[in-house]
Amino acid sequence: RLGVSAVGLPPVGALVVPLHQLPGCRGGLSGPAIRPVAVRAVFDTHEALPDVPIIGVGGVASAVDAVEFLMAGASAFQVGTATFADPAAPALILRDLGRWCDNHGVAHLGELIGAAHD
Repeated sequence: RLGVSAVGLPPVGALVVPLHQLPGCRGGLSGPAIRPVAVRAVFDTHEALPDVPIIGVGGVASAVDAVEFLMAGASAFQVGTATFADPAAPALILRDLGRWCDNHGVAHLGELIGAAHD
């Protein structure tokens, strides 16, 4: 429509202002705490723009988290904060996502994309 080929939805809506830092320094909310907000953003965006690929960003720490984003309408997902605790997190999540799909009769990840809208 507008020349957009994909949309990445970073988590928004939270701000932390460190009181003991230099001016201009600030932080935000990430990881599992932001996931419900991020999933809602993906869901709403997919509802409005079902043909635009969406990258789900915010709180993916497990295969189940990834499935939630995919079902909300994400075509892909990003693993960020989880890599602080375990740099191998993306590989482990992909392995477990394959197992989840096998256990739930999902032959292709495309079957999950937007499934919460059906």
